Amino acid sequence: MITPQAGPSNSAIKTASQGRGCSLTIRDLIRNLTKKYNSKKVHLFLAAPCGLALLLGHRWDRMPNTQLYEDLGSGKGYAPSFLIPN
Repeated sequence: MITPQAGPSNSAIKTASQGRGCSLTIRDLIRNLTKKYNSKKVHLFLAAPCGLALLLGHRWDRMPNTQLYEDLGSGKGYAPSFLIPN
């Protein structure tokens, strides 16, 4: 699980600059982990502000295939939603 240093909250990312930096940090961390473990697919459960999700998607280049999941609601789990091939 990847979370902000101060923990998840509605105010964890205060500025556009922090959002850009966060998106790059997440992408680079996942990119390094997939190389280290020779992963062919990333399973992404994303809970983030819309702006950060958009920035992360914009930076999601040269990544393995990525399976996104949709939250089905409290206690109902997740379902695969989109597969992003690469």
